[in-house]
Parts: sequence; C-alpha cells; structure tokens
Amino acid sequence: MNHLVKVAGAILLSCIMTTTAIAATPFSANSRILSPPVWMPYDILIDNENIPAPTSQEMFDENKMGYVEAYAGGQKFTNLLDGYSIVIPSDMAVDMSVSDVCAAFQNGTKTLKVFKESFDTSSQRLSYLNYSNKFLENTTNHKLEKRESYTSQDREYYILEWSRNKLSQISNDKNFYACVDVCIGARVYTFFFTANKPFSQCGGYMDIVNSLVTFDPVIAESNAFNKGYKKADISRLNSSAKRTYNELFADDSPFKMGIFPPDKFGGFSKMEEFEQMLGYKFCAFLVYTEFTDKASSPNLQYISKVNNYMTAISKNFQYAQKSGKAIELTLQTPLTRNTGSNMIYEILNGEYEKFITEYARLIARYPDVTVLFRPFNEMNGDWCNYSAFHTSRDPQLYVELYKYIYNEFKRAGCNNVIWVWNPNERSFPNYKWNHQDLYYPGDEYVDVYGITGYNTGSYYEGETWRSFDEIYAPIYERALRMNEKPIMITEFSCSANGGDKAAWIENMFNALPKYDKIKVGIWWHATDYDGENLSRPYFMDTPEGTMEVFDKYLN
Repeated sequence: MNHLVKVAGAILLSCIMTTTAIAATPFSANSRILSPPVWMPYDILIDNENIPAPTSQEMFDENKMGYVEAYAGGQKFTNLLDGYSIVIPSDMAVDMSVSDVCAAFQNGTKTLKVFKESFDTSSQRLSYLNYSNKFLENTTNHKLEKRESYTSQDREYYILEWSRNKLSQISNDKNFYACVDVCIGARVYTFFFTANKPFSQCGGYMDIVNSLVTFDPVIAESNAFNKGYKKADISRLNSSAKRTYNELFADDSPFKMGIFPPDKFGGFSKMEEFEQMLGYKFCAFLVYTEFTDKASSPNLQYISKVNNYMTAISKNFQYAQKSGKAIELTLQTPLTRNTGSNMIYEILNGEYEKFITEYARLIARYPDVTVLFRPFNEMNGDWCNYSAFHTSRDPQLYVELYKYIYNEFKRAGCNNVIWVWNPNERSFPNYKWNHQDLYYPGDEYVDVYGITGYNTGSYYEGETWRSFDEIYAPIYERALRMNEKPIMITEFSCSANGGDKAAWIENMFNALPKYDKIKVGIWWHATDYDGENLSRPYFMDTPEGTMEVFDKYLN
C-alpha cells in the first residue's frame, strides 16, 4: 500500500461521481446479444424519447441488456441499459459481459468501449473531462496527436487522439488511442477507441460517434448484468500449496489473521513477540517488494543490484520455511524514479526480463513455502503508477502486465503460488473507465479475490471514522453477488486518530461471523506520517487496551 499518496485521492472523492450499480444477475457463460425484443420501436428512436417499459420479467435477463441488427452496411447496436444506439462496422463483436460498466466492441484492428456517466454539476463534468486525461502530462511515453472541441446541435464534443510506442510483450498491441466525450446536458457518453495502426488507416471513428442516438434507459441499473469472477482451477499447485489453500480457504475454514510486521531493524521479532503475548500463530505475513529500477545503472551494476535484492527477499522465504507460515508477497513498481518514463511501459517492452526471471526463480526455489502473490495491488487507485490513470486510461495494459508476470512464473515452475487479485475498495478517480472490473485478468489467472479497506480515522480533512461494517458491508455485498472465489482482506487496519480503536476492533470481531466468506485478514501494523506526526497510527499494540481485545477474540 502507498498510504501517503492516498490522501490526495481522498480529497478528490468529493468532486467525482458515486459508485456504479452492483450487478444483480448471476454469471452465465452464454451471455450474448440477441435479436431486438418485439415490443421495441427501434425504427423511431430519437434523442431523449421515452421507450415503452418491458412487458415481462424476462427482459431482465443478461441477454437483453442490448441487441444488434443489420443496418446500412454495418450493424446497429442498441444499449437498453444506458439508453443509446450506435452504428458500428459489421465485423465488430459486441461484449456486454460487464454491462454495468460499459459496452465493448472489437475486431482485429480496433476496439471500442462506450461509457455513460451522469453528473450533478458542471464542475463535476469538468473534473471528469480534465482529470481523466492527466496521463498526457507524461510526454515521454505519450504523444498527443489531436485535441479539439466544438458544439453541434446542443451537443458538446471533446476529441483527443494520442499514441505510444508499441510494446513487445503485447500481442497485437493497440497503441493508437482516441477518446471522444459527447456531452448532452448532465450526461457524458465517452467513446474510447484503440487501434493497432493510425485511425486514418483503419476507417477512423467519428462516423460511429456521430451515429449516437439517445433515449431513456429501459433496464434499471440494479438489474445490470456482470459476468463476475468464477472459481479458479488450482490443480497446478503443488501438494504443499494445495494444503495451505485448503487450510485457509475451504468453505468451512474459520477466519485467520496475518500481519505486516515492520520491525524497526528488520527481522520478525515483533511478530514473534505478539504471537507470544497473544498465544496465537499468525497464518501469514505481508512482504512488500518492488522492481529494481534500471535507471542510471550500467548493465553489470544493475545485475548486481538485482542479485542483492533477491538475497534480501530470500530471508523472508527462509523464515517462512522455518515458521510454517505463508507469505503474502506484494510486487509493485517504484512510486517515484529519476526519469519521466513510466516503468510499466518498459516492463511490457521486455526491459525488465532479468528482474522477473530472478524473482520467479527465487520463489520456485522454496516449493514448500506457499506464496499468496499479490501483484500490482490497488490498481484502480491513482496513487499506483500501474493504474490506467497513468497509462493512457487503458486498464488493458494492467491486464497485459498481470498476464505477463503470470506466464513468466509459469515458465519458471512456480507451482507454490496462489494468485491474489486485489483492487482497492473504491476507485480513484471513481469513473467507469477506472472501474475494477476492467482490470480483471480472467478467471484462470486469479485464485483469491483480495479486498482492502481501512478505517483511516479523521486526521485529514475529508476523512471520517468508519466502522468495520461501514467499510466492508458494501464490498462484501458486491462480492457475494458476483464472485465465486475465496475472499481475503489483503491488508486492513484502524487508525488511533478519530475514535475508540479498541472498541472498533471489538466491533470488527463481533461483525466477522456475518462475513463468513472472508477467510483471512492481514493487519497492517505500521503508520502513515504527516511530516513527523503520526497521521494514521495503525499499530496492533497501541493505544493501550487494543492488544487485550485481540487477545480476547483470537483465543
């Protein structure tokens, strides 16, 4: 977790929209767009026209979120959930698998996602138009090709085109981008295009944008379909990792606690001290790692730096081997570096192959240590430079990054790794293009659904003291509706600033039986700083009385 930079994200929350609706329809592998319903007068749709309400409950099936029909040499797609139709090329496949977030379309050359946002004020809309494109401030990796705006027939159009270099580790890399925001009153329809060659060579995009017709939605947001997260096949795990997986995540497994043990001088003495005080063995401990930066390092020097770093990390594996604990191993990229380039682009261009290879080999050398591997956590937060906020507004780059690491681990024979996918509890910025579902790499790549939520206290302006239920009830409700994977809280804690921390912890333990699908929680025993002040003291043993509560409930 990068706690300090979350302060800026929290402040921005006041000017961005609320969370999108939760999907209510269960997963169906057969989700596809069907023919238009017989009651729909699709031939007379005009902007803002009311359409008849559905005549039967079957209209709330996932297959009825929209439909396609042949139209003028292409196909017309009508979105019943967001209330619009557009004309797209006949070879574009339609994907409504996350219909509560967007409609997606693709062929071999081009992709399109269409998002609908609504804003209460003009300042919120302006924030969306400006803040969404701040990645363009990185002129090292992004080249602005076009920026223009105009008004036509009571619609405002904001057009951006940009490009980046092709990345060697992405098959059919679509490195040309165009984003058109169409503002109609309080609504913004965002057309987000990618292409594997300049748009002038692949048919452009404004013909699609200009075909937009809007109408009042037919389907309620609460009935939107989302394919969700299916359980993964763990047959690839070795016997030791399977045993740990079943101990931690079986349906009848009780809640277990782990810890992030930041000893002042390194080591594990604080964790062991707590275990002795509590008479409780933590199931896992959290370790943070990050890519060793190549910037300003000659090749031989860089190799030496990587080797030294792997030696340091290996001490955690040795301790896990001796203590019988699992490691929640987190991999991130450096928050700051001495270059204008975003390291994510360099990784996806194969420039960090040496680091990834050595990292995977280290894990494979300890087959009896189970690794709860959490790569690039909280990706829907703008404090992470692997967030789409920093990488062309394109969550697909995160997906490609995740899969790249997964496949490298597979090649290295890492069969002791349980893969944990871990978005933040809320997206910053909270726009649909940054929705957590767009970062999901696929069922086969994720074993455990990781959730994260902190009671940050009230030290900073805009923050409020929140109970465990206030944080986790909405996350858990959504998980139950759309997720079949085991759930763990990958890191959480309660600040001592703003309320009674001991009472908060007692409330947490009393509430946990309601969250029986959450099997593991990792307490973040550390603090955030504001200068030299402890802005968010998350320590397990302070203030006085907190350890007594842990002792009461863990035993």
